Amino acid sequence: MSGMELLQNKIDLSGLQQVCVAEKCGLSDQGLKNKLKGDAEFTVSEIAVLKRLLYLTDAEVQTFFLNDEVD
Repeated sequence: MSGMELLQNKIDLSGLQQVCVAEKCGLSDQGLKNKLKGDAEFTVSEIAVLKRLLYLTDAEVQTFFLNDEVD
């Protein structure tokens, strides 16, 4: 499972609506969907909001956002 799939799962389990999560990050619902699909990258400030909003651990942040393979 990719980091973005794990993040999507965490959002789903949080009980928060995706549109609410997007709004808190300063994104449109479609903007968040694009980032979760990997079409765009999350900014540091968006990651910080997600960490607080979803009660992410440092290990989860590492897994979700920093473990991409480099070609």
